[in-house]
Amino acid sequence: MIQHPYPWQAAQWQLLQQRLAQGTLPHALLLYGAQGMGKRHFATALVNSLLCENRTESGAACGECRGCQLLKVGNHPDLTQLSPEEEGKTIAIDKVRQLSSKLTISSQYSGYKVVLITPAEQLNIASANSLLKTLEEPTPDTILILLCSHIDRLLPTIRSRCQKVLFNAPQPEQAERWLVEHAGVDQPVAAQLLALAGSAPLRAQQLSEGGVIEQRADLLKMLHALARGEMSPVQVAEREKKIAVADILQWLSGWSMDMIRLHFSAHPPHIDSPDLLDSLRPLAQQVDVQRVYRYFDKLIEANRLLQTQVNQPLLLEQMLIGWLRLFAKRRS
Repeated sequence: MIQHPYPWQAAQWQLLQQRLAQGTLPHALLLYGAQGMGKRHFATALVNSLLCENRTESGAACGECRGCQLLKVGNHPDLTQLSPEEEGKTIAIDKVRQLSSKLTISSQYSGYKVVLITPAEQLNIASANSLLKTLEEPTPDTILILLCSHIDRLLPTIRSRCQKVLFNAPQPEQAERWLVEHAGVDQPVAAQLLALAGSAPLRAQQLSEGGVIEQRADLLKMLHALARGEMSPVQVAEREKKIAVADILQWLSGWSMDMIRLHFSAHPPHIDSPDLLDSLRPLAQQVDVQRVYRYFDKLIEANRLLQTQVNQPLLLEQMLIGWLRLFAKRRS
């Protein structure tokens, strides 16, 4: 099946296809933006377009030519993909060196040689520096496509040598309409899922398939029990071990901010979790707002640590202990 860009990626697609038609497509593209915006999907559609021998008027791959057939079976000789061996690991320098050698060879089918690097922020200093030579002295008809969700973790020297293409969140109406059509949810639920997903449509779709709304409500009930001393942090962590730690920390961050907002106003203009307002309001009345501010800072640091080799279950327990301490004075 031929992949087409998502509706909210039309401007980026049109720009790159125009450059391709004019013969001015940059040799290195950096596709960046938050996770869940569909960068990998877009990159796949672009790779297919570049290696297709008979692309359509819109730039989409034809799906029938020799290049398209080779891509379908994952065996196109002019496509090289660089990724870590394991999730969370870095892209090894040996892989980049092998790439540099491969690119000196002419295209097998007299077209583009395409390189897809994802996630580019997983290039370590050595592998990133090794890639610089290829970026500075590209071989003819070579297109490097780097995907990145955390551009601040990419070396400035890499960023400066690529044409950056930003993928922002789509307009709410467009994203909600897409979710209703593709996730089979009602519009109010679509809006709620997008709020939880930071306006990232694919992340919202993923959440819709995992029963996240019910999971959040159940977790908040347990946090009430934790605040009353009826459950321990270890018990809560054990009950919720099927939920990604990143999701739990995101929910804790949003609820902390909601409690701060509710401390200053009974009806704040914005609430991250309006569906849980009745559960959050009594919690906000029980805590010292300065404690919540400090706890929120710790959650920011915890989210940063998630990008390292940190022990995630232990990190979650520490954050649940921090939640418990918010209510320590009330219980005493």
